[in-house]
Amino acid sequence: MSSRALNPLQHDRDALSDADAHRGGCDRIRTEVDNTTMLLYTRSMPAADIVYYQESDGSVPVLDWLVELARRNRRAAEKCLAQIEVLRELGHELRRPMADYLRDGIHELRVRVGRSQHRVLYFFHGRNAVVLVHGLTKESEVPPKDLERALGRKRLFEKNPSAHTHRKESSNG
Repeated sequence: MSSRALNPLQHDRDALSDADAHRGGCDRIRTEVDNTTMLLYTRSMPAADIVYYQESDGSVPVLDWLVELARRNRRAAEKCLAQIEVLRELGHELRRPMADYLRDGIHELRVRVGRSQHRVLYFFHGRNAVVLVHGLTKESEVPPKDLERALGRKRLFEKNPSAHTHRKESSNG
């Protein structure tokens, strides 16, 4: 165990052994957020599939936003990618402070770096897919125009998922 002091909640969770967690139908996931190690307990569910929404013109809004964010603030982009990985691991089980429900099926993945607040808006499709539709840096609440943009993309995706699913380029040709 590390020599740095742990908060009481984390200490209590550390006391739960892997065997205890599995007997309870849980998995233990250790993650680092804001330089604080957190233990998360989840039901044994398969990891969610992360799907990046793609526009009709081939652009991928969340990936484009992450590239631009990395140009301005590499640390923020890396934290967003780390949170996306946590979302992949936890899916529907991810809650505040890392995620929150907004409305009409749209959720926000919450990332804070210093005073900057970054959000990735997403929705669930089917049992196991998380569709990332919009990324933004915000000052207070998610602006209505950004929420409407996410809802529009959700509607387009639901009408034709295959046309709006980004597929990674294969390096094999």
